[in-house]
Amino acid sequence: MLKKTLEATKVLCPYCMHYGTLWDFSVMLKRKQGKHLISLAKCECPDCGRGYLKKTLLGIAEMTMEEYGEWFWGANFNKWGIHDKVSWDKLKQRLRAHFSYEDSQMFWNIYWEFKDAGGRDQTREDKEAFEEYKKMYGGEK
Repeated sequence: MLKKTLEATKVLCPYCMHYGTLWDFSVMLKRKQGKHLISLAKCECPDCGRGYLKKTLLGIAEMTMEEYGEWFWGANFNKWGIHDKVSWDKLKQRLRAHFSYEDSQMFWNIYWEFKDAGGRDQTREDKEAFEEYKKMYGGEK
């Protein structure tokens, strides 16, 4: 039953964009009498081997490309320093192969926002100021 649920849930590795089932990403702890015991909290990418928490993986699966770009580039430019964890060649190739042109452009546009702003804090402040401006003046495009 658990295996069927995990096989039905599709997820995406945040570091190499490998797409697969949650079962594929699950960390097997032991095997007793033909039964799999899996970690309830940890996951590992079957392609690049990077590990992360299951809640992170499920959260990324629910994100839009804009939200993922904010998370990804925020982690790259700021405190988490995930640059060394990323499989850049695979990420670029899969971004082109699995996502629309608009989505991949949004991902790279967010990169340029972060690069030009010198980090996430400035970008976040700009977006918050713009949202506040829209509320004040009722401006929807």
